[in-house]
Amino acid sequence: MRRRRQFLALLAATSCLLVIVGVGVYVAARHEPAFYRRGEIASAAERRQLAEDFLRCSSDVYNLMANGKPWALNISQNQLNGYLQDEISASGGLFSYPENVTDPRIEFDADRIRIGFRYGVGTWTAVVSVDLRTWLVAKEANTIALELCGLSVGGLPFGSHALMEYVTDAAREWNADVTWYRNGSNPIALIRLQANQNRPTLQMRRFEITDGQVHIHGKPTVDTPPSTDVVGG
Repeated sequence: MRRRRQFLALLAATSCLLVIVGVGVYVAARHEPAFYRRGEIASAAERRQLAEDFLRCSSDVYNLMANGKPWALNISQNQLNGYLQDEISASGGLFSYPENVTDPRIEFDADRIRIGFRYGVGTWTAVVSVDLRTWLVAKEANTIALELCGLSVGGLPFGSHALMEYVTDAAREWNADVTWYRNGSNPIALIRLQANQNRPTLQMRRFEITDGQVHIHGKPTVDTPPSTDVVGG
């Protein structure tokens, strides 16, 4: 009888511990990072205006590139978030997402890009957040480096292998070549644009993240008259 009571007490204590751990994991997985909450644009009218600004800037840059002119694109995180959250994007736009990925948001902070999105179906969703450091690689034409500094589901750290595969596949769809290496514990992707072309048609001059903005400047590889065209704000 005594052993039975001890066994039942141990079983109850273990069950209680498992419940506490389970609740803790659930709460942590449901955590929403502060940057993700900041990135929400609640007003539908504001979202639409920002989305239209983003599309206008993108279209202007495309026209400059098509006409062989230097271009400079300056996009704010609000413009990009407005586009990502507006039904213009939801009905089929510039970006495609993996299955069960919804409500993406982004934040630009110094040389960092923070990306968040919901993953899952119905009530079983969690916010996945990605922290990236980025820079234009010196002495490597049209090559951008992305360092994966953090990946989490809610408040729980997560492995990076699946994200590395997605970055590689997505880059290939844009005719870019990806090479991975590690800096300490962080994987770094070297993304070389127009890797499928023997003679690339553009030259990246700037790819920089500042507080609240991304700056992407370039020019055609053929000689053209100087231009001061700057798109965005």
